Parts: sequence; structure tokens; C-alpha cells
Amino acid sequence: MTPMRCLVLAAASMMTAQGAVPRTADDGTGWSLDRVTLDVVALPDSGTLRVSGQLSATAPAEGSSGPDLVLAPDGMRFETVGAAGATATFSASRDSARVRFADRVPSGRVAEIRFTMRAPRARIARSVAVGAEGAFASWYGNWYPWLAAAKGREPGLRAAGALTLTIPSAWSGLATGRLVDSTSAGGTRRERWESPQAVVWSFIAAPYHVTRHRVDSTDVAIHLMPRQAAKAPLFAAAIPSMVRTLERAYGPYPFATFGLAAIPAGIAPPQIGGRSEMGYFLTHEHALDVDTVDVPIFAHELAHMWWANTVFSDPPGDDMVDEAMASHGATLVIEARHGRAAAHEYMREGSIPNSAHTFYHLWRIGGDSRLMNDFATLPSYSKGAWVYEMLRDRLGDSLYFAALQRIVRERAGRSTNMNDIRAAFLRVAPPSADLERFFADWLDRTGAPVVELEWSPASLDGAPAARVTLVQRTAPYRLPLDLEVASREGAKRTQVLLRDSVQSFVVPAPGAPTAVRLDPDHRVMLWEPSFGPIRGVTRPLSVAAERAWIRDELTWLRRSYGVGRVDVGVVRGAEIEWTSVTANAMSSGSRTAGVEPREWTLGALAPAARRLDPAAFPMNRSSAGIRALATLWSSALATSSARSPSTAEVMREMQTPADSVTGDHFRATARGGLGFRLATKRGAARLSFVDVSAGRTLVMIGYPGSSAGCVVVSDTDRVGVGLATQIVQRLAMSEGWPEYPGQD
Repeated sequence: MTPMRCLVLAAASMMTAQGAVPRTADDGTGWSLDRVTLDVVALPDSGTLRVSGQLSATAPAEGSSGPDLVLAPDGMRFETVGAAGATATFSASRDSARVRFADRVPSGRVAEIRFTMRAPRARIARSVAVGAEGAFASWYGNWYPWLAAAKGREPGLRAAGALTLTIPSAWSGLATGRLVDSTSAGGTRRERWESPQAVVWSFIAAPYHVTRHRVDSTDVAIHLMPRQAAKAPLFAAAIPSMVRTLERAYGPYPFATFGLAAIPAGIAPPQIGGRSEMGYFLTHEHALDVDTVDVPIFAHELAHMWWANTVFSDPPGDDMVDEAMASHGATLVIEARHGRAAAHEYMREGSIPNSAHTFYHLWRIGGDSRLMNDFATLPSYSKGAWVYEMLRDRLGDSLYFAALQRIVRERAGRSTNMNDIRAAFLRVAPPSADLERFFADWLDRTGAPVVELEWSPASLDGAPAARVTLVQRTAPYRLPLDLEVASREGAKRTQVLLRDSVQSFVVPAPGAPTAVRLDPDHRVMLWEPSFGPIRGVTRPLSVAAERAWIRDELTWLRRSYGVGRVDVGVVRGAEIEWTSVTANAMSSGSRTAGVEPREWTLGALAPAARRLDPAAFPMNRSSAGIRALATLWSSALATSSARSPSTAEVMREMQTPADSVTGDHFRATARGGLGFRLATKRGAARLSFVDVSAGRTLVMIGYPGSSAGCVVVSDTDRVGVGLATQIVQRLAMSEGWPEYPGQD
């Protein structure tokens, strides 16, 4: 979410003076937004959104000739802008408007500005969409006018006001503020939402089943798809307990309302799990199909009520202020429910985005960046949340949470960066916490600790002990670490301070030592062998060991993504190797061996399959197993000299860019159809195919120049592309492909 917000913040400053040039009375900045009214028409028959409204803006202290209004680039478009005694001019793309009054507006004078806007198409990036299944607009997408700001300042985007929704009568809405009126007539419904509190404005509407629940002293509004109606009480009951946990950490809940809404699949942004707005949060409708509450999603989005929706985040280190804090908030909720050991296990490898396991993969493929960088989103989800947990461990709960609550009190409604957070903790930390070095190690450099352990029996003052040698495979971190020495008599722990590349310690044992464990309670984010090799850092594995690790990763990824079955076929020229993983078993085989699992629907691949191999894929064949799919892909990727004339013709067509599934990480796709695409990176030609249909995702990746590639099929139409991304990146490392697909 944060990168989208920061992109529109950049848009909000693009009409200002360059560099550090001082603001002037005529540059359109410095105005404050006082109130906004928005009248939104979201009717699927029109295929777009239309918005009219009015905003009240107050002139800056030195007066001004008028404000500049901005919308996100390639987003909503101004149709008209007007104010009494003023003229308005527009940028060429009509995403900004310059309002100038005939007479200079004195300090403190309020100007009323009217506007109309429209969406040029039904879907705009990840923040605005309208369709037969529903409509939504998020403030992250700068869909209503913001007041331009001087460089380095926040634009005027928060205001008290009202939002009126005109939607089909079968729909219901959820918006910022409180619902104060709802009427239906002539096939449409009009809802009015008001907020006396300065907020940013968002809405969603769909044919919801709406329930309102009184849980303790809290009203909770639940907007679900009708088929999910029976789950409303479960979801409603879960939210207040999570909020109470987060209140103990961050202070009082900052809004007057609680709400949850499903994002209909037809308008959901690609690969979205959840999104937090002021006073409510959204999740993909399919994420709500399970029979239990998805605690990480719910808690993460609720934590955003404090971090990003109350304490606004800005560079440097903006994602540490919101995404990392929200991910750690989910950890706190898991801890409250199941204990700290369970929370640490979740942080190790309990989820894809939020785990140390995933961070070390991100580092492996070159996707890491310093947490103090701008837009370091993915490292912040995983490594960033660990930083807060380790900081909490160093300071103790009382000092740590008191500091967070003070930050929320003092910086509510203000932009905050990681330098501000860092300084707040440094002010209260005792010298023993060694926070200067802690922050330098964890915020100011990439990577994370990789520590290897060797031990041998020893004695200490005549008593049993173990000599432990710790080797850091990176530039040294300064790490307080627990060592646990086990024996037949029990176990004994000793804390040591690791600060050099190689250090040895003699630590006591309760008897003749049989094993030594490093950081047994997982208090520090450390690399583990099960996380897999990192080239140039960890010791290399044999080919057999690396392929065995890949099979273990398939099991972990299947479980983490919550899919029932995933099949992977690896193509190495004419050689085929396939693996199928389910909750109960793993099977494997080659082109000539192995019992193949049940077949998958060919879907959009069928026409090309029939032309590539008409004997194997006749007109009446509508499905194929992983062996057949991988064999077909092997022939498609074969070198030009090995292709038949018909195959060569099909390949020419396949290598012409075509539209496909929205949100494809592999750039096989563009704006909504289906097809192949040839992409290049680092000089390597890559052929990709993605087909998402009901209950199935098929992804094919290959390199015609080397006849290497893979096929990934899973029984999901929601997270299949994300799952395939993780799998093919691991294969890229193991198979020596020239790139990590999905990083285009």
C-alpha cells in the first residue's frame, strides 16, 4: 500500500517549485483543506465513476493567488473546476488544476472550490474500480482532489465532510465516517456518510449482506457477499478482541467506527490480501471463504488504523512506519491468543510475506534493500517486523509500548518517518540497550545475520561444558544470543554477546553435552539451513541436496498459500522432471516414469497445444497432467533447429505480445485477456504463459535459447500467480536460469 501512497504524494508535489526553491504566493501550495463534500455516482452500466463536489480551502499565512488541485497521474480526470472570482487551467492530462483568483487571497480567508471528475476507464491501478460486482475507491489512489504541497510537505488530503454514494439499489456501501442516511428510489440507492473528524475519504459498494453487531460496547459493521452471510457473527466477534490487544500496545483506537468488507473478486486489485481505510478494512472475498478468522490479515489491517491511518508515514523508511509496524501488530495479536512462542514461530515461517523464511529468499534473489530506504515494502513486512520484536526484547515491554503510545499521541495526524521513530526510542533507551549499534545493524544495511555453529565437549572449572564456535558469514552484527546446551540430565542456557566474525565460548552444561542449540526461543532473526542457500554467503550445496531442498520448499509453499495441490514440471531440454504436492503426499516422476496425478483443465492453452502437438492434443482433449504439460513445454522451448515447421509457426505467434491476466508478475499479461508474451531481462529471452480460471492457475516459464523452463499448476484462482512466482524464483536459482522471473 505504501508505494502507491508515496507515488501520489509525489504527484501532489509535482506542480511545486523544484529543489529547495522557497514557496511563493503564486506557486499554488500552502493552502489547508478544511472540508470536502463528494457526490459519487458508481453505476456499473456506465462503466466508470463520476464525482462532483466542493472543497473549502484556507489561504496560507502570507496569502496566495490560489491553490493547485491534484489527482494521481493516470487516474481520475478533472472535467470542471470553478470558484467565484477565479479562473482554472488544467494540465494536458487533466490530472491537475490551477485555480487563480483575480485578487490575491489574504491569510486565513476560506475559498470554496467546485469540481467535477470522472474515471477514464473502469479500473485505475489498484485503487479505483467499478464493475458489475461492485465499486470502490481508496484514498491511496488520490481519487478526489488534494491540495498541492511544497516539496517535502504533506498535501492537503484530510478534511471533515460528507460523501454521498449513488449506487444500484441492490448494493450497500461502506465509507469513511458514519452512515447518516440511506434511501432507495428508481432502482438506485443514495447513502450519505459524514465525518466531523478530519479524515481521508474512501468507499466500497457491492451487493452485500450487511449486519451490524454489538460486541461489548462496540458496534461492528460486517459487509460480506451473500454466500458468506453465516460467517458475519464470527468475524464481528473477532475484531474487538484484536483491537483491545492493539490498544494495549498503541493506545486508544483512533476512529469512531469498526467495519469489515469483502472486496468482490471481479474488482479486487491483483494479489491483494487486505487494505486498511480509516475506520474499516477490506479483504479479498475469497480470503473470507475459510471457516476461521484469518488472524494475520485482520490484525495487520487493524494495526494500520494507528500506523498510516493515524500516524502518517513518509520517507525515509516509510514502510517501517506502517507496513512493518502493522506486521508486528499481527504478531502481537497472535501472541495474545497463543503465546509468544507461537508468535515467534509465525515470524520464522508462518506466513509468506511476514516471515524470516521469505526474507532470506528475498535477499537471495536480490530483492532486499535497507529498511531506511524509501519504499522498502517487502523487507519491511518480514525483516522490519522482526526489528520491532527484537527492539521490544531489548527495551522490555513497559518501555517499548510506552514509547509507541507516546509517538501515537504526539504524531497523530502528522507525517512521520523512520528517523522520527528511531529518535523517539533513542531518547528513552538506557545505554545497556545499545540502540545506536542495533539500529545501524538492522536499519542501515542490507541482509541479515547468517551464523553457523560448531561445538565440542569441554570442561569449565572441572564441570561439564561445551566449547561453541560461532561464525558470522556476513560483516559482523552485534548480537546477544542464547546458547542452550543439552545433555541426558537436562538443558542449560547461557547468553553470549557475538560481535566478531568468529568467536568461541565455553558454556556450562548440566552433564556431558549431547547437543547445542543457538537462539532456542527464536529471539533474533537468524538464517536457518531450512531457509535455503544464499549464493556467496552460505556454504554451497550439492545438486542433489539443492533439489531435495526445493522439494521441501514446495511443501512449505503449498501449506503457506493454503492450496490443496500444486504440480511442478521442470524442463531441462528433452529431460522432464515433475513433482506433485498435496496435503497428504508428494509424488514425482519423469517423462517416462512415475504415476501421474489427475489432469488439469487445458483452458486457454488448448488452441496452442493442439497446434504444437496435434497427435497428443486432439480437438476432443480438454485436460492434461503435469507430465504432458511439461512435455509440451519442452517441445515449445526446443532450439529452432529442433522445431517442426508447424511448431515454428506457433512459436512466432506465441512470441507476439498479447493481453492476458491482470496482475501477472511475469509480464505475460497486460489488460485482461489471455496469451503468451516474450520478455527479456539481462539479455535472456523468456517466454511466459499465464492462465487463471475458476479453481486453477497455470503458469509456464521458459527460455527458448537454452530450452529450460517449468510449468506450475495449482488448484486456486486467487493466489496461484503469487505461488508460482515463489516457486519459479527458487527454481531459477537451483537450475541456473539467467534471471529471477517476477522481478521485471
